[in-house]
Amino acid sequence: MKVNFTPMATPLCLTNSLNTPSSQGADHYFAAYHNRAAALDDVFRETQIEDVSLSGDVDSPKVPLMDLLPNEILSLILEFSYFGFNGECAPNFAFRTLASQISRRFQQLVLHTPSLWSTIQLSQDNVSDEIVELLLGESTTDELMDKLVPHIKRWRRFSITTANAYILSFLRHNPAPVLEYLNISFYSHRHRTSLPPSIFTGHLPRLSYLCLRNVNIDNLDFSLRELKTLEIRGYGVWPTYSRLNEMLGGSSRLEHFILHVKSSHVWQEIFPHQPDPNEDRPIVLPELRTLEVYTSEWLTINLTSLIRLFACPKLESLVLRESNTWGVPSLTIMSYATEATPLEDIHISSPSGLSKSRPLRERFAHRLFLRSANLCLGCQAMEAVRVTTLELNRVLWPAHAKMKTMFASMKNLKNLFILDLYPNEELIRILGYRDISETFNPCVLSDLESFIEIPSLETLMIAFNQAVPTSQIMSADDGVAFVRIFSLPSLRSLHLKTFNLERWKSLVDTFTRHTSEYPALTSLTLTDMTDLIPTDPHYTNLAFAFPRLRQLSLDGVPSNALVRQLLHTPKKNQYDDLEASFIDVDTQATPALPLPDLEVLSICNDANVSKPLLHRAISMREDMGRPLAKLCLDKYFLSNLESWNWIKEHVEVVSVGSELSA
Repeated sequence: MKVNFTPMATPLCLTNSLNTPSSQGADHYFAAYHNRAAALDDVFRETQIEDVSLSGDVDSPKVPLMDLLPNEILSLILEFSYFGFNGECAPNFAFRTLASQISRRFQQLVLHTPSLWSTIQLSQDNVSDEIVELLLGESTTDELMDKLVPHIKRWRRFSITTANAYILSFLRHNPAPVLEYLNISFYSHRHRTSLPPSIFTGHLPRLSYLCLRNVNIDNLDFSLRELKTLEIRGYGVWPTYSRLNEMLGGSSRLEHFILHVKSSHVWQEIFPHQPDPNEDRPIVLPELRTLEVYTSEWLTINLTSLIRLFACPKLESLVLRESNTWGVPSLTIMSYATEATPLEDIHISSPSGLSKSRPLRERFAHRLFLRSANLCLGCQAMEAVRVTTLELNRVLWPAHAKMKTMFASMKNLKNLFILDLYPNEELIRILGYRDISETFNPCVLSDLESFIEIPSLETLMIAFNQAVPTSQIMSADDGVAFVRIFSLPSLRSLHLKTFNLERWKSLVDTFTRHTSEYPALTSLTLTDMTDLIPTDPHYTNLAFAFPRLRQLSLDGVPSNALVRQLLHTPKKNQYDDLEASFIDVDTQATPALPLPDLEVLSICNDANVSKPLLHRAISMREDMGRPLAKLCLDKYFLSNLESWNWIKEHVEVVSVGSELSA
């Protein structure tokens, strides 16, 4: 067995006890270049290891690759694994323990790599009760700190959680020239504390990360302008507007800002009196990329005002999360992202039991997401003109007048996704009714048709909630009434999800009467319909409701009745006068072939789909010179190989999975 315990130097100068500050000509192992990841890359680039045998015999066992690695490379791997942490997480002590138990060689490497022992952590988990008492009693704290403070000039990272403010006094008049990370958390019945004056001599030239919890920030002695990450949590006292602007305004390095505070208290401390005109200007953070806010208040006026207090021209991500217990994922209340990201909460489960939920695959830039929050406050927290995609999950809709103003400010809105919608409840709020049983007038809804204009909107997706409403102001027309509130002249794509037959018929009849108001509507997606559609074309007809369709997607929808409508369209004289009155004047002349512009048809998640019916539709459109350009089909079409091959001979076929299936 190969044994190699000889300590060797490495590019990081941290590998073993022979290469320490006490050895002749050695570099200090807290040198500035210690954390350069390029060092490891250089070692691997310069080192070439070949798989060799101990002898020429083919059957001889080969040397394990691990035994061929020099000690310096293994030490580098240990170092990067041990220090592979971000934020306030501690180094990986469990990894160090595990590595020392692998073999004798690894045990010696761990013991002779001083960087693995350069972090001291004192907590109730890893020290005796006597040591913990040192952190609580002033009379015994001196003994511990006297051993640690002399090394303060070598500290890169200092994190302390304490109920004893006295321990912070040892940091006074002690410079920390290489300190990069500082985390001070104070927990006591007094709720907050102040840092002592001249802490770290008031000068931290390399500090890039600062986290203060229940620590006053109105009297800090050191500058915050060189920070890259600032985290403020708890009940610490905030400075007034002018002082805060002086501390943070114009910071050229701050990229990440994390807040978990009581917004009402903070707002009163920043503006103890009525703000004057000079204080109305926001505090500019020119390089801020991410703003993360935690709250137990949900989305309030004060929280919205606090977010808008900071002007961030380069902001890439804003997240508002519910504060939660340790280890429990926080619920996202609001989020904004400039980069193209998948929708936050598009995966509403299917009540029909036909399918499993799955997020929408598309990604959208400049997306604002709101969950169970006040819609107006959420939009006020952002510069509305930035938002191009709005995703709403059970939000509190404002009255129609405020709603009109809000959407008017979103001049670049192109995509609107409304999830888990209860049309009846939302119409009550939009109409401003409280006791609808006494005051509701159905004529009011007709007055609100096309009241809210969104001229830039191109995509509308509505996922209905099928639960029985507590306050029913109408039957199936509630979804239609909600849609008809909006004027959408540029609408290109309509996606309806989780609906029944009654609502579908109401929607089709309404769009049939108003096709001229949607001149750009060329894409229709239907997902998860709970009822079968009658095959009678007089019941509902796509050709009259959506005459300009180029793309039709059916996912979890009984597709046979809709495919049958691609075969023929009844002449107008087959309708009686009442039914004919539903048809828009622009569509009364029925084309010989329904939906003549249809190019792409997608059918997924329908186990009862009729393949012969699809064959007829394909053949008929070919014969009439309007063939389908593409078919998107799922696994249910593969059960009949002969049918599958016939379809592929006539149309380009793309095998796809359902948006609803896992």
